[in-house]
Formats: sequence, structure tokens, C-alpha cells
Amino acid sequence: MVELTPDTIKEINEEQGLQLKADESGVLIVRVLEGSPAEAAGLAPGDVIQSINDTVVNTPTEVQAQVERSRIGEELRVKFHRNGSDEDIEVKPAALPAELR
Repeated sequence: MVELTPDTIKEINEEQGLQLKADESGVLIVRVLEGSPAEAAGLAPGDVIQSINDTVVNTPTEVQAQVERSRIGEELRVKFHRNGSDEDIEVKPAALPAELR
């Protein structure tokens, strides 16, 4: 995950071919682990997380804090921006697989 600033937006747009708006806010997903709750819910690289359970997030640390406050199996409402559209999904956190710890 990457915090979006004007400089990172410019760099990402040039390097990745994304078309993020200069004033885009949130946290950009750069990679989704295979088999993760994020993948199961449909999150993908290029998505910009804007809030979790109605709490605005602007840094990867804030995203992680929201996930850590949740309980395994308890759904998190994630609002994100994808290809010019605002989306809303539910992600069910799960225990981290042993091979990823």
C-alpha cells in the first residue's frame, strides 16, 4: 500500500499508467496477496482505499490500524475508488497464514 501525495500520484501515473487525479486521497493498493481476504473480496492493485467502516484512511498505517481493530470474520466496510468509480465492498479479515508470518 502507498500513501498518496501529489508527488507519488505523479510518479505512479507515469510509471504504472494509472490515471489517478492529482487531488486523489486515500491509500493505493499496489499488491494483493493471493488467497487473502482482500483478494477474496475483490480488491485489486490500482484500487484506492478511502475509508474503512466509515473512518477515512490516508496512510497504510491507518488501514492496518483499522484491520487490527477488527475481529477475525467480522466484516469491514471498505470504500474505495476504482477506474473513476466509487465502490463499496465488505472484507472479512482472517488469520494470517503461517507462511506469511
